[in-house]
Amino acid sequence: MSIAQSFGKSARDWLADHLEPLVWIALVLWSPPIIFTVLVDLGFAGGAGSGYLPLRDPGLLLAIMQIVGMAAAVTFLRLRRRLLAFELLCGSLGVWWMHAAWTVQGRLRLIGRSDLVSRETLLTLGALMLASAVLFMVRRCYTRPAAVIAHPTTDQPRAVR
Repeated sequence: MSIAQSFGKSARDWLADHLEPLVWIALVLWSPPIIFTVLVDLGFAGGAGSGYLPLRDPGLLLAIMQIVGMAAAVTFLRLRRRLLAFELLCGSLGVWWMHAAWTVQGRLRLIGRSDLVSRETLLTLGALMLASAVLFMVRRCYTRPAAVIAHPTTDQPRAVR
């Protein structure tokens, strides 16, 4: 095994072992602005509204879906349901991609093509690529048969309840 392969394996193992704290960090960073927006939409906090009816902004709904998926994934990581946690994290990442597409589309219409090289857009795309790379690297640790507890199958038909 070469040094690069050894480093890649140790990095993958480290990421797999520390995936739960990384998700917690993402939740701590991502939740406060979304919670504030929900409080503004419901009238519990002062601030500028989005122009949509309360809790009807598609970007906000996508962000709420992402936070719920990540929180559920953390719960399943604690319960050692690794495959389900991994699937929820992949779903949350997919929702984040949709949220980024929604946001970039809106900013392109308002600001123009110059927004494609703005700091916010480049930071969002960089973070998405980093999160995608992390999930891609640890997928074997969460989807291989030894890591996932599967229910044995039988040839007998399932009993009617």
